[in-house]
Amino acid sequence: MSERRYALASSARRWGAVRRPLAQLSALLGVGVGLLACEGPPPVATLDLESWPSTGLHVATLYFEEGLLTESSGLVPIERFEPARFEVDDAGAPHEAWVLGFETATLATLRQVPDPRTLESSELFEAAPEAWVLPAPDRVLGGSWSEEGLRSADPRDFRLTAPWCAPVDPCELHRLLPHRIVLPGPAPAQVNVVERLDDSRALVFAGGLAYEVTVPEGTVIPQTQLSTSARFRMGRSIGDELYLTGPQTVFARVRLRPSHAFEALPQPRAQAGLQASIDGGETDDGVEVYLWSELGLLERFDGQRWQTAHDFERPVEMGPHTLAWVAPDHVAFVEEFPPTLHVFENGSLRSIPLPAKPRVILFDETFGVLVGTDLASIYRLEGNELKPLPDTPFIGDSIHLLALWGNGLAYAQDDSLGYFERDIGWCIPQKMGGNRSRILSLTPFPSGVLLGTNHGSFPETTIIFAESRGAGRPFCVKPPRD
Repeated sequence: MSERRYALASSARRWGAVRRPLAQLSALLGVGVGLLACEGPPPVATLDLESWPSTGLHVATLYFEEGLLTESSGLVPIERFEPARFEVDDAGAPHEAWVLGFETATLATLRQVPDPRTLESSELFEAAPEAWVLPAPDRVLGGSWSEEGLRSADPRDFRLTAPWCAPVDPCELHRLLPHRIVLPGPAPAQVNVVERLDDSRALVFAGGLAYEVTVPEGTVIPQTQLSTSARFRMGRSIGDELYLTGPQTVFARVRLRPSHAFEALPQPRAQAGLQASIDGGETDDGVEVYLWSELGLLERFDGQRWQTAHDFERPVEMGPHTLAWVAPDHVAFVEEFPPTLHVFENGSLRSIPLPAKPRVILFDETFGVLVGTDLASIYRLEGNELKPLPDTPFIGDSIHLLALWGNGLAYAQDDSLGYFERDIGWCIPQKMGGNRSRILSLTPFPSGVLLGTNHGSFPETTIIFAESRGAGRPFCVKPPRD
């Protein structure tokens, strides 16, 4: 067995038993990363980092013997990249040395990055199939050793992880802490409509009164200019406008910016006193709002007038959150009996049976169309099929509210709030209100979720802010299933 000793520039860690003064190694390596013979002839090959940026990179080094990762470093800022050492006892055996560069923007995709000391001191290692992994490196430089020296090799697919990549328990992600916020008024009222204005403010409607609420502080400012006799059951914002529906006034609009004010609107065919659901979005011509009502009518408002999009010519059973706008001229909506999902697109209707009564529908470009049901399940539309979301922990009450939150969903079951986070999993619902309380609206914020309630046993109009006090997202991501 021939013995050769080589040096590899990496972090300040020293590999191997042979030590040379750092200045001597630096002179040998120059500005690059060298794999070189410390005995015999001059360096036979060099991994040169001169073409790499001098800032904005974190660098790690890996050394493989016979296909196994035997030495590695942590992630070191390239500005502090220093020589270190390892030994090759048998130049005829398979050895590989690699330098990986991770750009700052790539590490930022982890959502949270450990402190610099942890990054540097935590050695990388190869990840198991189901482990949480680092993103792919932006730059790879390396090669394999032979009797002739270092030769370039095709970059391998690195699936690497680190001690700080471990996932958190889903329920430790937010660790919800409910705070009760009282809204002043002559009598307790239900809170069905809560519209987020920015990352800390919401417009809240309750019992004909309106309030601006700041979270997490719980500051309440009455908006007297929005007082009305109407009781609204749901609202949807499109741009700077909030569209509302309720039993007394079927259709109304509030201008959100620069100040809050009602605007008069033409009314649809749906009659006062009936259940209705609305949703909409922006189009090339402005806005469109669809309304789905107990009359079995699907109506479309183009900003000036109403048109009937589809008429079932029979009454239907439906709730206040049973219509989802997908794209211009494309909506999905549900009825409870028979349990059915309807998709209306460009004038055509298709209907898909549901295995349980639908309570709420939501559309998101990533999730697609989701339907929450009375059997504590959520179904996703895939083509012309409805498939249950996998690994759901639901038991008990129906899923009657869904909202996008963070990297996943918030959902309500009666008086309890739960959530789902992509790559992490589900947290079962946690009770939020008092006795006989029920959650009537979900409005997520970066710092938590604001809940409208029916006030339950509380003697005042009540909203609840479920503040996130958890550990935050894990540092790494879980690879997708094949």
